[in-house]
Amino acid sequence: MKRPTHVENEDQVLKRITDQLIEQGKSQKELVESLGLKKGMYTAWKSGLSTSYRKYMYEIAAYLKVSPNFLLNGEENEDDEEKLIRLYRNMDKTRRSMLLSYAYTI
Repeated sequence: MKRPTHVENEDQVLKRITDQLIEQGKSQKELVESLGLKKGMYTAWKSGLSTSYRKYMYEIAAYLKVSPNFLLNGEENEDDEEKLIRLYRNMDKTRRSMLLSYAYTI
């Protein structure tokens, strides 16, 4: 079987997804399970055997708490409030508490 060729942009989308998983301490397995897909699907995406991740872009972005635009283009179109919310959601309970304590003082 001939291996499919990648479009560079698709490689970049998967790289951003993978980078976000690593940054957030989440696994590929957890992502695919959250989407209700078979466990080998992420490997199929990375090897170019499937591009089905495209139809799950909004769900993947929501799972990673980033915008679909970031995954597709590497750019965020967020205002400061959205950035703060996203950062807050990615914090552990201790850091959230610290941030709220600081916010109350200013």
